[in-house]
Amino acid sequence: MGFYKWNNLVLRGLSFINSQRNHISVSGCTGVIISKLTITTPASSPSTDGIDISHSTNVQIYYSTIETGDDYIALGDGTSQVYIKGVACGPAMVIGSLGANYTKAQVEEIRVDGCSFTGTQNGTRIKTWQSVWICQEDHIQ
Repeated sequence: MGFYKWNNLVLRGLSFINSQRNHISVSGCTGVIISKLTITTPASSPSTDGIDISHSTNVQIYYSTIETGDDYIALGDGTSQVYIKGVACGPAMVIGSLGANYTKAQVEEIRVDGCSFTGTQNGTRIKTWQSVWICQEDHIQ
């Protein structure tokens, strides 16, 4: 289920089971409230993020259960002012992947409060692409 350029979006009390890919995508949105969701996919399912958020601001995620084969919440470039509270989840919340193809990426003002993590080595992690410094001949002295 995808939402692009929505304002004041509210998702409440929904269940998602065995999505082929990510369950919910939020992009270019402002003022999002997601609460009391149940998202379930077998742990062996690749690329089945629970909620993917990018280029969005003022996003609140409350009191939900998210058990997926990949990231429970993935925060991408241009995301700010995100508050996540009381979410039971596994395996991990990811900020990233940031900086692919030598690009700048910004994620800021993220708060995670009172969440429980199961089946994970990292409750929350920041995933970035490795950058390589490139020397151009015309700048060598």
